[in-house]
Amino acid sequence: MSGSPARALLAAVRFYQRAISPVFPPRCRFHPSCSAYAVEALEVHGAGRGTWLAFRRLARCASWHPGGADFVPERTVPQRTDRGSRGTAETTHSSCTAAQPSAQSPEPAAPGVAGARRPDSAPPPAPRRSAQQEAGVA
Repeated sequence: MSGSPARALLAAVRFYQRAISPVFPPRCRFHPSCSAYAVEALEVHGAGRGTWLAFRRLARCASWHPGGADFVPERTVPQRTDRGSRGTAETTHSSCTAAQPSAQSPEPAAPGVAGARRPDSAPPPAPRRSAQQEAGVA
């Protein structure tokens, strides 16, 4: 959250949560409720994007929408390149997967090292035995 616009919007949503919402019966079709979604969106994304996300959520709150779980998207930060220009966005959520492995295959081990084999070569399949060989006839 940044600045006073986000704080003012948060104060308005919290006033709604404490003063107006308890008067009406709960009927929100989403989880979390629209007001809780608005609070989280404002805290995570700030006044501009948080307000936009809250309005989009309220627009989906209609009888033709099935509802369900709808969470605030993660905040993304621009990834810097060597020149300092903006690149693709990288998520900052703590449960993100680790960095993806590079597209290059690892170097093969030196020949003659015990157990060393190239990662792209599989061992040859074992020879198949016929049913007669299994039965001990042939």
